[in-house]
Amino acid sequence: MPSGRDQNPEAGGIDWLAVLRILLIQLLVLVALSAAVVRYVDWSSEQAWAEFIAASPPLPPHGIRRPPRAMPVEEIKRKMPCEHGA
Repeated sequence: MPSGRDQNPEAGGIDWLAVLRILLIQLLVLVALSAAVVRYVDWSSEQAWAEFIAASPPLPPHGIRRPPRAMPVEEIKRKMPCEHGA
């Protein structure tokens, strides 16, 4: 014997309470998954930043210093051989 909660196919009505429950459950699952994704991205970026900081050398006490150049840069004031009149 069917219970009163079973939907009668001949009645043709929609159980709006069941639809509302399903939508609420879907919304809660979506919020939970979104929060988990945001937390994972935050955690992984913190880990990557910590790894980056640990791999970089410490800065000198007075800021960044440039290494000395191997050869000084000088202007060349002589004419190149190809510039002679043709």
